[in-house]
Amino acid sequence: MIAVYLGKYIVGTDLGVYISAIAVAVGHNYPILLRFKGGKGIATSFGILIIVCPLIALSSVVVFVSVVYITRYVSLGSVISAIAVPISGLIIYRPFDKQFFIFTLIIGLMAIFRHIGNIKRLLNGTERKLGQKAKS
Repeated sequence: MIAVYLGKYIVGTDLGVYISAIAVAVGHNYPILLRFKGGKGIATSFGILIIVCPLIALSSVVVFVSVVYITRYVSLGSVISAIAVPISGLIIYRPFDKQFFIFTLIIGLMAIFRHIGNIKRLLNGTERKLGQKAKS
């Protein structure tokens, strides 16, 4: 939160918010101290969206929970909600804000990119469902 607010303070416009928010997600996904092996960025992106646009954050939670409830695939819920973020931005933000759309597109694409392994397992039918035990 502090990094995002600092971006706004330093740059003085929403562009500073978007740049610092993307930097936060990149720093989480590829931390230097962990040899660039970080998380998938879903929780971080959600936290960023709570600050930048709470309505889009809420819509992404609704999409995520709905997909996971129906399919029991957390990774699918994450990917679909990442796809829904820029779409929600187009619907919610009127008039169209090019910088905001690019920001949501980058956040969504980064999350999808971090889930490539999960997407491959989903397509192969080997992804584990919520509550399913790992095979030994």
